[in-house]
Amino acid sequence: MNRLAEGSSLERHRNDLLAKHRLKEERAAEQRALQAERERLLNQLSELWDARFSVRQEVASRINDSLILEALTSVTRVRLI
Repeated sequence: MNRLAEGSSLERHRNDLLAKHRLKEERAAEQRALQAERERLLNQLSELWDARFSVRQEVASRINDSLILEALTSVTRVRLI
């Protein structure tokens, strides 16, 4: 009878360990998926930052070009007067 109880206890322990192992594997798979999603989002963020920088640089160039043209026009007017 004692061996039967011991065998039953070992079987429960084995089943518990197998369940924990499956849970560990599921969590590891979830973590890999989340890591991949994080990398994708970081790449997307980097691309958006690059696009934002390009737009800001373009706006700054247009403003500078406009100011240069305005300054040249002002200098020309002063010389004509």
